[in-house]
Amino acid sequence: QDVYEASRYVATITLSKLAELFSAARNIMEWLATCASLVAKQGQPMSWVTPLGLPVIQPYRRDKGLLVKTLIQSVILIDCNDKLPVSSVRQRSAFPPNFVHSLDSTHMLMTANKLQALNIPFTAVHDSYWCHASHVDTMNASLRDCFVDLYEQPVLENLRDSLVARFPDVEFPAIPQRGQLRLDEVK
Repeated sequence: QDVYEASRYVATITLSKLAELFSAARNIMEWLATCASLVAKQGQPMSWVTPLGLPVIQPYRRDKGLLVKTLIQSVILIDCNDKLPVSSVRQRSAFPPNFVHSLDSTHMLMTANKLQALNIPFTAVHDSYWCHASHVDTMNASLRDCFVDLYEQPVLENLRDSLVARFPDVEFPAIPQRGQLRLDEVK
């Protein structure tokens, strides 16, 4: 019990300090969640288009289960189809990380395309990028260049504009203020 209470105390302090340090990121995540809630209130799943043009739709709907009891066991059959109402809770909670993951994958694809154009063999898993040791400096410069190219785009503005165009009667909140990162310092 003492270990549990101590770990809970440390976790609370750690999360509180992270929230202070990354308040701009937290505000943007909350803005994304609010946008997803507003879309879900329209009965629609959250969807967006990545900067590379890939359309993304969150599939989260309220599942409908049916319990079937047999002599041997009980089985739950889940009805999952696009006609079920969206799950506003799941849409809201999943959108911020899914949107960020879509940007991460956009960055990875941009880097892969740039390295392919340079004829450098490349592979990646999530945010772990690999190439032959002789090409590490080129890969490092390329992934940083692609990061800057991606985030020089008005990513959040484009998202908000697309939401306003799709749902003109919904009042989406203004985009929160960004942090102090200067993109050129990434290079």
